[in-house]
Amino acid sequence: MGRFCLALPGYAEGMVTWLTRSLLFIVAGAVLAYAVTAQTQHIDLQTTGIILLLVGIFDLLLNAGLELYYRRAPRSTTTTSAYPRRDDTYPTRPIRRDPDWQ
Repeated sequence: MGRFCLALPGYAEGMVTWLTRSLLFIVAGAVLAYAVTAQTQHIDLQTTGIILLLVGIFDLLLNAGLELYYRRAPRSTTTTSAYPRRDDTYPTRPIRRDPDWQ
């Protein structure tokens, strides 16, 4: 996660990033599609706005769906595992090279 991302209560770890990106696309697309009346020779600003608006809506729905899909129930603290915990392992000793082996 980026170091500039805020930890806001009620939001998942990466949610602020994709939510901001989606809303930025939606707002920029709506402004270009409905508020800008300028005409250019090379690009149609209203069509560009509609495309940005649709991309923002698609991004918002896709990431919200993925967020709900990957959300898991909180894990309990007493989980059982097939592997022993780190403090339950057998004492280990470093492997030393055998001087007779070549």
